[in-house]
Amino acid sequence: MTTVRIYRGLPGSGKSTAIKKWITEQGSKIRTKIFSADDFWIDPETNEYKFDPARIGEAHMRCFEDFLGTSICFSLGSIPLDYLIIDNTNIRSYEIAPYVMAANVSRFPCEIITLWADPIVAIKRNIHGVPPQVVLGMYSAMLEEKLPTFWKQSVLLEGST
Repeated sequence: MTTVRIYRGLPGSGKSTAIKKWITEQGSKIRTKIFSADDFWIDPETNEYKFDPARIGEAHMRCFEDFLGTSICFSLGSIPLDYLIIDNTNIRSYEIAPYVMAANVSRFPCEIITLWADPIVAIKRNIHGVPPQVVLGMYSAMLEEKLPTFWKQSVLLEGST
């Protein structure tokens, strides 16, 4: 059965690294597909990351559309994958909720993995140029945000990835 894994954390918290490590630890026995709004910014001709903040909504919509189209295929059994992985910051519940609802409609188990990192460390590791004041704002929002208790959740602390 396909499981949806939603990663959540600051830019530079280690989400992509944790995902790669987890996939490697699982070995060749699992089949995965990763969905990330970051993919929207990769120029297909040069393979360079070219972020445009004016198009952030479009990037996240494209990521969700790709996920939704893929999850429908999986729920119909046409493509066998073990995990659908969301690699976005997912700071607020409303950013996560569409993925959880799509997983529920498809009857896929869903889990949210929150990566906590010191915001100063995350700022230094952030490879996408998110301004420090934005990362600090996201950190404050994560501290304030209470995800629904009925969502399956786990936490990874910085250094445990």
